[in-house]
Order: sequence, then C-alpha cells, then structure tokens
Amino acid sequence: MGLVSFFGIVGMLNFAISNHTFGSEGQIITHEQAGKHEGVNLPVKTFTRELEHAVNNILDGILEGDFDYIKQEADHIAEKSKSMFISFFENSNRFRKVEENPERDILKKDFANYVEEINKQVASLKKAADSQDSDQALSAFTGLLKNGCINCHAKYRK
Repeated sequence: MGLVSFFGIVGMLNFAISNHTFGSEGQIITHEQAGKHEGVNLPVKTFTRELEHAVNNILDGILEGDFDYIKQEADHIAEKSKSMFISFFENSNRFRKVEENPERDILKKDFANYVEEINKQVASLKKAADSQDSDQALSAFTGLLKNGCINCHAKYRK
C-alpha cells in the first residue's frame, strides 16, 4: 500500500509540476529548450530554437561531409526566417499596420533586410554544398552566421 501511495504522489506531482509550456503555435516547448532566450516572447523562442537547431545541423553536415543535409537545413533557415517575418510583421497584432508607426516601419524594413541577407547567404552555402567542398561550405556557413545571425543579434539583442 505504501509503495502504491508513493507512486501516486509522484504521479500527481509530475502532473502538477510540468516541465512543458505550450507555445502559441500549439507546440510544446520544454523549459530546458526555452531557457537560453530569457526575456523573449514565447513565439520568438520557438522560431529561434528551430533556427538554432538548423544551424547546428549545418555544422554537423559540414563535419560529416553530408552536403545534401547542409542544403536541406539551409533551406530550413531561409524558410523559417521568411515565416518569422510574416508571423511578426504581417500576421501579428503587435506589428500589423493599424496606424502610422515610424518605429515599426523601420524595424520591419530592417528585419526584411536581414531576411534578404540570410537568403543571400543561404544561396552561397547551397552553392558551396553543391561543389562538395567542406572548406568552401564552412566559409559560407560562417558568412551566414556573421552577416545574418550575428549582425542582427548585435543590433537587437541588447
């Protein structure tokens, strides 16, 4: 009886103290996954986690010489960046144009420029992957990180 009670209490605690948070897109995001981007809205965390995962996958592809995987994940980055732009500037009440808002318009234009740069860098990475040259792929990958990710984060992650 004592053992059954113990497992019953553990089960109830596990139910009451869940390690999951539900994102607005209906996805479950664990606290472990969401922990690094503190102070960032949950939908942004969802997008950044998916981008981070794709970046790590590209590095794995470079290290393993899997050029098809590199191209697949590069496409995922381009797709996610575009999706993020649409989600936050075209479908979001936060950024939707209801009235003139110069700050929002500047942010939208700036983010569109970063998405364009990401697409340019993704094309370069895919071209390098087509050549099946790991050094060239690594160079293109660092270009994507610097010109897309790092430049944006340096400006907006203060």
